[in-house]
Amino acid sequence: MRGGTLSAMGYDVRITRAGSQLRSAEHPISAHEWQAVLDEGLPKSLADAEFICRAGQIRTGAYTVDLAALVAVARRLGARLLGDDDEEYLPDGSSVQGDPRLRPNLLTRPLAVDEVAEAWRSLLSWEDCLDGRSVSAQAWAAFSELALRDVASPGADRVLVRAHADESGLSLVLAREFTPGRAEQRRRPVRIACTLRYAEAACEAFASSHALTEGGMQARRAWLYELVGRPEWAVLDGLVPTMLAPAGEEVFNSRIRARYCPTNK
Repeated sequence: MRGGTLSAMGYDVRITRAGSQLRSAEHPISAHEWQAVLDEGLPKSLADAEFICRAGQIRTGAYTVDLAALVAVARRLGARLLGDDDEEYLPDGSSVQGDPRLRPNLLTRPLAVDEVAEAWRSLLSWEDCLDGRSVSAQAWAAFSELALRDVASPGADRVLVRAHADESGLSLVLAREFTPGRAEQRRRPVRIACTLRYAEAACEAFASSHALTEGGMQARRAWLYELVGRPEWAVLDGLVPTMLAPAGEEVFNSRIRARYCPTNK
């Protein structure tokens, strides 16, 4: 399939629906969508091109393809073509620079359940780039944005926050949970969570959840607003967690590394 491995290429272009190629996972193109384009057929000038469909984007080498034809393919997907430096390619194959933050996200659709974890990691990485926020605030901002995204789930869909303490410290769990529909009775619920671990039990345990099928977007925002006003959050915002693990995979946020790196003075 023209979607296999890329040889070593000096410069890549990406088909993406996001304003920046770094945020493709938040507005993804699925492997199924890309396969549908391949089944319809690519222009002859792209017949020998090699593509990778990963992290919500389609990537190929810029020096080996007809860029104008690739822009046309991108538009079939409701997407744009961006380069390594986030320059955007036009239908004539030329490119323009622009502020990725000002570009609208294209064809934003509900996420599939199996796309949620990658989108969450992308949101956390983006929040880590913003100055002036604590790690806890970054995690909350990413969770809040994810809670406002629609996800195509055949069953129940809820968000939840839980803090619990033990002798070794405090754990804060931010999660989105999907319960299978009636046709999938034998499947277990899918919980995708971001866990923050703190060295001290600085606040009381608490828990709150909200069913996303109740009250629409206004109710989601009201639930998030109520939570962020809790006194426990002000305490957590002043602490640096020792661990940050979205979807069970521990990551080293830059502010955690600066605080806990043994060589840091």
